[in-house]
Amino acid sequence: MRRAWGGSFTIFHKLVVAFLLLIIPLNLISLHFIDQGKNSVKEQLVRSLESKVDYYSNLLETDMDRIRRLQREMLLDKDLQGIAYQNPILPVYDRSQMTLRIRRSLELIRGTSVYVDKINAYIPAIDRMISNSYYGSLPMEEYRAVVESVSGMEGQVSLQWNDRWLESMSYPERLLSTETYKPEIVLTVELSTRMLKQALGQMADYAQSGAALLRAEGGPLVSDGADQRIVESLIASIPPATEQPRTGRKQIVLDSTPYLAAYRYSPGLKATLVTYVAEREVFGELDAYRWWIVQLSIASVAIILLFSYWIYRVLHKPLSALVRSFRRAEQGKLEPIRHTGRRDEFGYLYEQYNQMADRLDVLIHQVYEQKLRARSSELKQLQSQINPHFLYNTYFILYRLANIEDTENVARFSSYLGEYFQYIARHQSDEVPLELEVKHTETYAKIQNIRFDDRIAIRIEPLPPEAAHLIVPKLILQPIVENAYKHGLENKREDGILVMSYNYKRGDRLTIAIEDNGSRMTDGEVERLNISLYERDMEVEGTGLTNVHRRLRLLYGEDCGIRLSVSEYGGLKVELDIPCACEEEPACTES
Repeated sequence: MRRAWGGSFTIFHKLVVAFLLLIIPLNLISLHFIDQGKNSVKEQLVRSLESKVDYYSNLLETDMDRIRRLQREMLLDKDLQGIAYQNPILPVYDRSQMTLRIRRSLELIRGTSVYVDKINAYIPAIDRMISNSYYGSLPMEEYRAVVESVSGMEGQVSLQWNDRWLESMSYPERLLSTETYKPEIVLTVELSTRMLKQALGQMADYAQSGAALLRAEGGPLVSDGADQRIVESLIASIPPATEQPRTGRKQIVLDSTPYLAAYRYSPGLKATLVTYVAEREVFGELDAYRWWIVQLSIASVAIILLFSYWIYRVLHKPLSALVRSFRRAEQGKLEPIRHTGRRDEFGYLYEQYNQMADRLDVLIHQVYEQKLRARSSELKQLQSQINPHFLYNTYFILYRLANIEDTENVARFSSYLGEYFQYIARHQSDEVPLELEVKHTETYAKIQNIRFDDRIAIRIEPLPPEAAHLIVPKLILQPIVENAYKHGLENKREDGILVMSYNYKRGDRLTIAIEDNGSRMTDGEVERLNISLYERDMEVEGTGLTNVHRRLRLLYGEDCGIRLSVSEYGGLKVELDIPCACEEEPACTES
């Protein structure tokens, strides 16, 4: 029968799984959207950094180009050229006026860019340095550093000297690398490190961000208070100016903190401009949202579990009790449900189930008692119909023995007959130990031997000791033996055979076989007899076989009774099956 309950995967489990399948994908989708948004913001941030690098790099290059153009023009200034080449012949006044004009020109160049701090003109011919704010002796240490930087170089030269950024041009320009170069004029623009740092500071929009200018050959040039460890990491990761690409983006990790950086090499500055920012400065809110989503997911699962527990208490537990009661009812155990005063729908179902169980229990007992009474009545009726068959024959035998005045056989016959009726009268119960039933059958066979003048040989095997105390219905063997005499051996004039044997399997069943060598029977005749045993409209008193067969089936069930077959002796073989499978069966109970 198909179970009405869903096994271990109950409705409660299905509800819990359904809730989890609803909540978990939503939270995973939310986390996915946050990660997608984070990647998008990351891409926009890097592009913003690259845009800043490009903008400030172009801005610095524009200023430097303008400064260098003015620097070249200043080298050709007639006053500067006149002092350098005509100083010995110039009057003092003219030399003074030329110096003033040179200083004003230098001041005008300085004012063209906020990144210019000072402009110095070194004139070794007069051992003087002229700047926008100074006129005096030539500072030899500074001059030598500048001259060394421009020696062997053409055009403008960048020099980092004593934390100063100097852009130098000389006149005349060096033409041959082999000649000894002694410039007449060296014009140096000193860039304002303070203003450059201020410009770099405008690129850093976050607390953990910064910008720096790196030398072409590597190493920091100017940085706005940037973390030196980050700058060193950037120097190590950014390719030198001689390699490609000269622009790009990088991601570095320092102290478990990831940083995003963008860089661009400027040929005009001969330096690499780089800016960086810590990811958590930008993604802090997104990470917080992600953490809130995770906490919300955990809270959702906790709420689902609490709600599932509530469903378990309110729905699943009482439903399980109801299902268990129905299962017990299927097994014939009509036990009431303890509903402990429930006032909900389950309380009503429990009450109705208990009432139904009570009514079914009453009806079952009524039907069972009626069935028992009907079976007992039928058993007694069948048993009472067996006795007259034997009475007819015993009176006839006594009559015959008396007529021939065979007193010895009359005495033996009377003794056997006394034992026979003593068994019938003393044992009023419908069930007796098998050993008594076998002994009674032997007595009956001896009575029949007197009748047939020992023309029939009877062989009854010893009863197995294990089966001696099996309880069986009374008078189940004697009618079979009587049927063998009446229908098989009665017309035998000599050499009649009647054999009773046992096949006992402990804990399973006992088979008692009674066979003879009476009238020859075919398989077809035996099959018809087997079929006739199961015809319910047949007259009960028709044969002893039918009576015994119906008694066994009534007592032990439909799979028990009598089986008929052709005996190896040529007559009929009758087998009685008596179950001994369990201690509750009558045949398994000892006397």
